[in-house]
Amino acid sequence: MPWNDWIVKHAKAIVAIWIIAVIAAMPLAVKLSNLTNYSMDQFLPKDVESVKVQDTLAKEFPEFSTSDNQTYMIVSGVDINDPATKEAYERFKAEAKPYGSNFTSYYDAVDLLHNKSYEIALNLTQTTANLTGIFYSSAINASNAYVTLLSQVENLSEQVKTLNGTVPQLARAYLALEANLTVLYNQSLALRKAINETDNAYVVLHENLTGASEQLKALNSTIAGLNAGLYNLSDNYAGTYLGTIGAYGALVQAGAYEGGLDGATAQAIAEKLGVPVELVYAVYNSTYPAYSAYGSGAITDGFLANVTKAMVLGQISDPMQKNLTEAYSVAFYQGVVAFDGQAGSNYALIQLGENAVKSVDGIAINALKNPPLVVEGVGGSYDVPGFGKVPAETLAYIVNVSISLGRNPSASAIENATIEATNALMKGIPLLEMPNADEILRTLLVYGPTRGLEENLLAGVLKEKLPEEQKDLAEPIVRTVVNFDPNATGVLSKDPTLLKKATVSLLTEMLKERGVELPESVISEVYDSNGNVAPIAREILIQKTSEEVGSEKVAEAIVDTVLKNPEELEKGKGVKETVKEIITSLAGDVPIDLGKAVDEVYAGKSPEEIAYSLFEQGVDEKLANVSAPEDVKEALREIMLTVARDYPMSDSEVEALVKVKTLKLVEKFAGEIDLGVPLHINAAELVNIAFEFRNNPDAITNEDVKPIEEQVYPSIYSLAKSYIGMLKSPDNRTMLILFVPKGLNGVSDLEKQSKAQYESSLKVKEVALKEFGKVSPEVKAYVTGTPIQTYEAIKYGKEDNDKTTKFSIAGALLVLLVLMGAALLATLLPFTGVATATLTALGILYLLAKGDYLDVGSWAQMLTVTTALGLGIDYSTYYLHRFREYLAEGYDHSKAASEALKRAKDAVLASASTDIIAFASFILAWEFPIFKTMGIIAPLAVIIVLLASLTFIPAITVLIGDKPAFWWPRHIEHHLSNVNLHERSRIAEWAVKHAKIVVVIALLLAVPAAYNFANFNGTHDIKLFIPKDSETYNFLQLSESTVGAGVTSPTYVVIDLGHPLSDGDLKTIEALAGRISKVEGVEYVYTVTRPYGRPVNVSVEELKSIGGDRYISEDGTKVLIQVTGKYEATDDRSKDMVREIRAIVKDGEKSGAIKSGMVGGNTALALDLSDLINDVFWHRIFPVALLLMFLSLIPTLKGLPAVITTIGTIAVGVLLSITVSSWLFERVFGQQVMWFLPMMVFVVLMGVGIDYNSFYLVKARDEFERRSARDALVVAAGTMDTLVVGLAAVLAVTYGSLMTGATWGIREIGFALAIGVLLTATAAVYFIGPATMALFGEKAWWPLHKGRKE
Repeated sequence: MPWNDWIVKHAKAIVAIWIIAVIAAMPLAVKLSNLTNYSMDQFLPKDVESVKVQDTLAKEFPEFSTSDNQTYMIVSGVDINDPATKEAYERFKAEAKPYGSNFTSYYDAVDLLHNKSYEIALNLTQTTANLTGIFYSSAINASNAYVTLLSQVENLSEQVKTLNGTVPQLARAYLALEANLTVLYNQSLALRKAINETDNAYVVLHENLTGASEQLKALNSTIAGLNAGLYNLSDNYAGTYLGTIGAYGALVQAGAYEGGLDGATAQAIAEKLGVPVELVYAVYNSTYPAYSAYGSGAITDGFLANVTKAMVLGQISDPMQKNLTEAYSVAFYQGVVAFDGQAGSNYALIQLGENAVKSVDGIAINALKNPPLVVEGVGGSYDVPGFGKVPAETLAYIVNVSISLGRNPSASAIENATIEATNALMKGIPLLEMPNADEILRTLLVYGPTRGLEENLLAGVLKEKLPEEQKDLAEPIVRTVVNFDPNATGVLSKDPTLLKKATVSLLTEMLKERGVELPESVISEVYDSNGNVAPIAREILIQKTSEEVGSEKVAEAIVDTVLKNPEELEKGKGVKETVKEIITSLAGDVPIDLGKAVDEVYAGKSPEEIAYSLFEQGVDEKLANVSAPEDVKEALREIMLTVARDYPMSDSEVEALVKVKTLKLVEKFAGEIDLGVPLHINAAELVNIAFEFRNNPDAITNEDVKPIEEQVYPSIYSLAKSYIGMLKSPDNRTMLILFVPKGLNGVSDLEKQSKAQYESSLKVKEVALKEFGKVSPEVKAYVTGTPIQTYEAIKYGKEDNDKTTKFSIAGALLVLLVLMGAALLATLLPFTGVATATLTALGILYLLAKGDYLDVGSWAQMLTVTTALGLGIDYSTYYLHRFREYLAEGYDHSKAASEALKRAKDAVLASASTDIIAFASFILAWEFPIFKTMGIIAPLAVIIVLLASLTFIPAITVLIGDKPAFWWPRHIEHHLSNVNLHERSRIAEWAVKHAKIVVVIALLLAVPAAYNFANFNGTHDIKLFIPKDSETYNFLQLSESTVGAGVTSPTYVVIDLGHPLSDGDLKTIEALAGRISKVEGVEYVYTVTRPYGRPVNVSVEELKSIGGDRYISEDGTKVLIQVTGKYEATDDRSKDMVREIRAIVKDGEKSGAIKSGMVGGNTALALDLSDLINDVFWHRIFPVALLLMFLSLIPTLKGLPAVITTIGTIAVGVLLSITVSSWLFERVFGQQVMWFLPMMVFVVLMGVGIDYNSFYLVKARDEFERRSARDALVVAAGTMDTLVVGLAAVLAVTYGSLMTGATWGIREIGFALAIGVLLTATAAVYFIGPATMALFGEKAWWPLHKGRKE
């Protein structure tokens, strides 16, 4: 489905979408004014030299930058020299305080000059007072110092005598002490070694004794255990054997072997015999096999002894016990066999029955004698507690000893047996070879290795090792080792710190025994000295000496000096030099040469001679280190030496001496002060005043220095006269007053804040007129400044927006009403579409501005709205015109809407595309915020109105285009009857007929207009953008005619040195200032070397103190030169002046005198804007826009000649528009034309002018399909002239509404665009368009469009 049919079919949906868009955008569009930028900054590019200077002033020289709150008021018609005027000014300041602050004027500047002269007078007096104070106090101090020095010299001889005797004594004491400490160090080495070795031996001894003690105790325990165990074994064995015999007899009697053993029988036997039932079963089980096999004869006494052995061994688990039990069982068996042998029967014991107890006990006791023999006979090794594995013979011996003790032996008997066994078992060990070995063994057995035992044994061993003369050290060494290693862990050999502590402790004890009291800390130092005991000897000597002299520091100095050569000093050599060195070192940093004084004392000079010589030397040395002028130092020297030479002097004599010396210096200093003007001061009067404040210069007041200030002020005033003169007119009838108007606290809204400050400023003005009017009835006053200009920009900007919007809408309505044949709804339809699109566009702009993506300037917004209004009406009306034509041809309204949309598309798209290209080309002037903004928001608005014209308007016509109300008050037939599809234009027909003449006439008009365009030189005067009835405009007018244009618009030169300003740079700065001052048009030059317009040849610091600091940047690397010109900022002579100043600065850069320099100010800004706008227009906008428009028209118009005709027609319109506008405003209204008018007119008309050409030529192309080329041009003009000229009138009205603005600048834009649109449309449809196309004939549509069908 073709797109035009799709729109017709979905008309309701399209309308609904647009309604939703408008509802969403309307609240945003209403708030756009809150984000609109009304300042003049929108006209300023950011990267040109003059603007960079403005930024530098704001950052580095804030005093010269326009403050956000600073306001100026010009008061004219007063007599500044009249005291009554100054009184009126003081009343004004008092009364205006509620409305402002920081009021400053010429009067305040004069007061500041008085303050400056007072400051200079006060500084001079304070400096002089300081000088007299220094001189006077120096004289008094010199007298006191001389007396003190004399006393000191007298004490030197006594000091020398004392030190002469002390120095050799100290040397001898040191050498002796060093030798003793060396001996002590060697002793510490020997003792350390002995203690270390003894500790190691102690560890071994302790381990051995501990082991022996443990063995003894284990052996003792073993013997006691064996004794009790063996005797218990004997008793247990006998009892078990008797139980076995009894159980066997009872079993036989019970017939158990024949009938078996039941539980009852076994239990009865056990109870009868008093044995466990298990024993009965064991006997039965052991004897039954033999008995059943061989009868009762097989069961012998020996057999039952073996049964007993099995039962007893079955109850034993300990290996050694089991071994002993086996040995015992053998012996017991042998005893049973022996008993039977003696009795002659193997059944003797069985037969005895209950009577066998005594015999069995005897056998058991006798069996104890045999285990040692059996063990030894068996051989092998056995585990014995405390001894581990031992051979059989050793165990046999221990068992024998245990048995020999008998039953229940005493503890002492067991100890004796243990010692006996030890001697036998450990024969050959060193411990047993000691004389008292048994006693040692008993001690180890009973008490273990005691400390006394260990000390005695260790001392005995150590005595054997030590030489005879050192044997007495054995016990102290052992005692020390045991004390410091009580657990015998060898800690002394492991811990050097503890070993040191033990050694030092022992040495301290030894020295005390010898009667030597030496602190343990000293001994510790000796221990750590590695033999270097000299520092220790020094410290001891210093301590002893300090006790005598009462000062450790003095003692240290004396001892250190002596220790440099103690051997020689001990012999009495070099004592004098040492004494001199000690005295010099003890004196410290004294102002005299003590070495020389000592020499002179030894030489026999008197104290007076020495004192004066040293005093003079001290004065010279002290003054040599004083940073002061030589003449000051010389005067000070003469004063101090005179006081010493003429001592004593009275106070009056000292005063007279000081004043004479000070007067000479002050006269010289005053003559050297360079302020650019001579300074005349009565030096004697200054010295007399200053001397009274010599002790407290800060107490000097302005009243005290008033006589001096009256002498200084004339010079200061003559210096600053030209500078403060900028605050008033040369005729003293006008003055400037600076102040800060009161605003709203805590309010960030720019409009509210600026309005409050604007109203406060008017209140200040009202007070000024009132007070100055009392003395000058003709007084006039106006205010300006950032708050005033900001509020006026917002106020007049909003008023202009409102007025232009109202006038443009009203005018466009009237024109449309005529075009649409008085059909009200049809007339309002384009407005509906435009309003819809414009509101949508403004809503989008609000979002972009709110998101900080775009800065919407008031001018750009005004031009965009008016352009969108005019173009939207053009597109919509053109479509409605084509719609009406198709209705006239008989189409139904839906088909007519579709066909009109199809046919109108090319013309509307061509118009819109060129409009978009034209306005977008403003982006190419990206340095200018206003053009950059227009280059974004104007194309955006055009795109939206284009969409509305091709969607919303057709959709509305589909919905209501056939309704009678749409064409009311006339019927649709009336409107259609007026449509003549074949109407011919007489004017166009004449132009086609005389095409060449028309083209020649157009060229004749275009040539001078082109010349005027190429040589256009607009103004940069800011007043062109300020309403004439505003405060700012009147202020500028009055200030230029009274104070002077150069004063209100100075030129600034910023010099970058590349390093902080130094005294060496002042010559370079002054040379530049000098060259600039000679440039034609320069009135005054102010800079750091000329803070008030005249060169001042002093240091940087002095220049800062007299006002030069304001010309130095905060980091000190930049210097400002302020140039006051003779002419207005926009005057060509001022521009020539700036050009020459820039050339001077460039010379400085090239020569390397400065790193870089920039020239700014209003004149420089005008130059930069002219150069930049020419460059931007001719090298960017003009070629790019022309090329893009040319290319965009080819597919729409489908003929190169048609494209050339269109661009040529617009060019003529642009040139004529600029020419007519320039002539009208300059010649008729007496106003200069603003500098960017040609570029704006060219860009806008190149875009919108194509609309009318495309409307006409597209129609002509359509007619060309059914007519000849000439007829097509004439008929197209006849059917389209009313529409094209009418639409041009609509846009002209919208642009013309700008002429209702408050400033001449916006009026010039409105007129130029309006007249340009009308000229372009008229030329396009009546003259140049038809004539030029007629010359091309049928080739006008070459190469893309075919002619009419034959």
